[in-house]
Amino acid sequence: MLNAAEAIQADAGIGDPVETSRRLSTPRWLTVLGRVVLNSCAALAKLWMLFTESDYDPRASDVPPFDPELLPGWPIQIVDGSLSAIGGRQAPQAP
Repeated sequence: MLNAAEAIQADAGIGDPVETSRRLSTPRWLTVLGRVVLNSCAALAKLWMLFTESDYDPRASDVPPFDPELLPGWPIQIVDGSLSAIGGRQAPQAP
């Protein structure tokens, strides 16, 4: 593309040659160091979650359950009838 721009510029006889600037790239060692540090942090966080108990109680959540009937005319459609309106699987019906 740069060659095309320079050719058009030369044919028209306008301006100086097109100058380009090179984007500085991140050194490879910094990328590797970042991966090592972030993966270590992720592993520590996973271990922490495995060995500690959570105080989370879904019944005490202040987020109401999702009900598509309450949405004001959004183009939403439940395609799979085996799923309930809030996303969980329904229990099979006994015949």
